[in-house]
Amino acid sequence: MQYFFGASPTGKRDTTDPINTLYLFFVDAGSVLIYRIIILTAELYKKNTLLLTENHALSIQRLQYDSLNERLENMRRTRHDIRHHAALLKEIRDSGDITALDGLISMYIEQNRLDQPLICCENEAVNVVLALYSETAYQNRITFSIKADIPKDTFADKKDLVVLFGNLLENAADACKDVAGERFIDLTAAYTETPGGAHCLSLILKNSFAAVSLDEEGSFHSTKHAGDGIGINSVKSITEKYSGACSFTPEKDVFTVSAILYG
Repeated sequence: MQYFFGASPTGKRDTTDPINTLYLFFVDAGSVLIYRIIILTAELYKKNTLLLTENHALSIQRLQYDSLNERLENMRRTRHDIRHHAALLKEIRDSGDITALDGLISMYIEQNRLDQPLICCENEAVNVVLALYSETAYQNRITFSIKADIPKDTFADKKDLVVLFGNLLENAADACKDVAGERFIDLTAAYTETPGGAHCLSLILKNSFAAVSLDEEGSFHSTKHAGDGIGINSVKSITEKYSGACSFTPEKDVFTVSAILYG
């Protein structure tokens, strides 16, 4: 027995029905519109990410400017007072009171922050951020240890370096401010060459913290606003840009961040 299939009159009428044709047109138009919306959303996300990066870089520059102005003002006050201090030193010398001399030296260090490093590494962009947060750490009684071996020229864009180190140190400093006991930030960064001849930038940042906010999936929430932390997302974005990776590990009272970039 053989069966023959052909287009039924009903099927032909359905395909030529103006209503069905119009329906198919709207389905196609809707598909194109949805695809266009997806493209526009992706482009908007990219622009927003770039804007956040630029805003953070500008914020770092503004904070650096404020910090430099503060140091200049300290220098002006020191020059103004140096006459009186010279007279006091002469008086201490004549009296032979060494205790008073020790007190005067301590006052100089406290007022002018003479023990704070200005040069932390050869890379200018990273050095600006490290010097800035060294100042922030000092003002908030945070012990700040830095070991950064980063050359002047690297494969990474300067803006990316500013955002990477700036976000991490900003988060670390903010976390330390909530700690009632010992506050510390310990940063180790190195620029090395892999066996294959590629270069890599790696860093390990440890800081004290009191508490962190996590959602059910283990993502970190910002303590400054609702939703995920923008700083952490920026760090992830930069490490991915340079084919690297990063990890964030809170353990007891120490928060550890590891990141590596390849170029």
